[in-house]
Amino acid sequence: KATSGILVLTREEVSRGEETACLKCGQCIDVCPLNLMPTKLVRYTQLGRFEDAGLFGITVCMECGTCAYTCPANIPLVQWLRLGKQRVKQIQRQQAGLQN
Repeated sequence: KATSGILVLTREEVSRGEETACLKCGQCIDVCPLNLMPTKLVRYTQLGRFEDAGLFGITVCMECGTCAYTCPANIPLVQWLRLGKQRVKQIQRQQAGLQN
C-alpha cells in the first residue's frame, strides 16, 4: 500500500476526551471519501445486523479515519467499522462455503 498523506496531531488533539453518544451531526458522512454512512454502519455493527452493514457497503471502507477524526462525540468509528467488516467477511465466507 502507498501512503497518500501524513497526519500530525498535538497532544491535545490526540487526547480529545471521553466518548459520548452520537450527536447525529453527519460530519462523518460529509468527510467520508467513499460516500459511506459511518454512523449507520457502526450502529448496524453494534446491533449485530451484519447483513445490513454489508448491504450498506461496510466492506468498501478503507479505514482512513477521517470519520473518527471529525467526530465531536469521540466515537471510535474505525474500530467499530473494522469489527463490522471482519464479521461481514466471515459471514460471506461461510455462505460461500455452504454454496459449494
